[in-house]
Order: sequence, then C-alpha cells, then structure tokens
Amino acid sequence: MDLSINSVFAGHTCAAEREDRMTNDLKKEAKALRARIESAFADVPYPSDEHLGERTQMDDDYNDVIAHFTGKNWRDLIPVRKPPRGRANPLETDMCFCTAEAWRYFLPAYLITAVKMESVGSFTLNPGRSEHLSDHIERRFRLLSAEQCAVVAAFLKYGELLIDDKKQRSPDHARYYEYERQKLLPVIEYWLARAAVLENSSS
Repeated sequence: MDLSINSVFAGHTCAAEREDRMTNDLKKEAKALRARIESAFADVPYPSDEHLGERTQMDDDYNDVIAHFTGKNWRDLIPVRKPPRGRANPLETDMCFCTAEAWRYFLPAYLITAVKMESVGSFTLNPGRSEHLSDHIERRFRLLSAEQCAVVAAFLKYGELLIDDKKQRSPDHARYYEYERQKLLPVIEYWLARAAVLENSSS
C-alpha cells in the first residue's frame, strides 16, 4: 500500500516538475522573442497622422483607428500587465483597418501583446488560401524585411509551442489543440519561405 501511494505521489511530482520546466522554457522563449521583435522593428518610422487608417464603408472603424493610434509610439500600446485570460488582443480589430504603413509600424505592439497574453494567433498574419495575395494584404506584407518576416515566423512558432504546452496540460482537449496547430503550420511555412526569398534576393 505504501509503495502504491509513493508511486502515485512520485508520478504527480514528476508531472509537476515537467510542467514547471515547460513553463520556464516558454518564459525564456517569450523573453528572447520579445527582444527579437523589438530589434527587428526598432527603426520603422511612424506613419503620418493622415495615413493611419483606411476608409471603409463603416466610418466608425476608421474613427476607431484614428482614436487608438494617432500620435502613439507602438511601445506605449503594449499593456503593462498581462490582459485577462480569454480576452481578444486589444489591437487586433483596429489592425484590420490600418494602412499598410501603420500596420507595419504597430505590428510589433500586436506581436508582443499576444506573447504577453500567451495567445498567439495568425489572424492578421494569415495570407489566406488563395495562391495570390489580395492587394490589401500584399501591400502590407511587402513592406516587411527578411528579418521582420523571420520574426513573424518565430512568433508563430512560439504559438505552436504554446499549443503543445496546452496539449500536455489538457489531454482531454488534445484533438482540438492539434487542430489549432495544424491550422498554424502552413502560415509558419509561408513566413519562413517569404523570409528566405527576401534574404536570397538581398545577398
């Protein structure tokens, strides 16, 4: 009986130690990723106030972008504290209605906020399923350098690590997390390929 109890206790201890190691590894990855994001986008200029938002059929969307981003340094948009679990990235909606130049400028704030939230998605980074990017998306993506594209890929790879961590912690939901991981993989490959093409063209 004692041996059985000890075995169970040892099993729980090993599992807890495994989770602690994974948490520490993710924290190290997050810290390194944030530094890389900051470095890659450090010299991106602020777009003029007149070129922050794109007019749509909904003027409210345009007005929200102007109110959110006018005169802001992207670093000031990163929340000091980790946003509550389950909340959407506060920059996600407004990023949809940015000009290409504003999208690039505020992208590092979006990426770092997502890392802090431990909720990495590909919404604003997904090229879609078409072989040819829409003009709207292409105008944004073509502004990114090889290193910036590589950083986006690294950000998405970090998202894959988060999904793997959740699978380990919640085995009952493993199929759902695997589905999420599979959705992320082609987007990672897209950004790795885009970075490689830019890198080769500049060498």
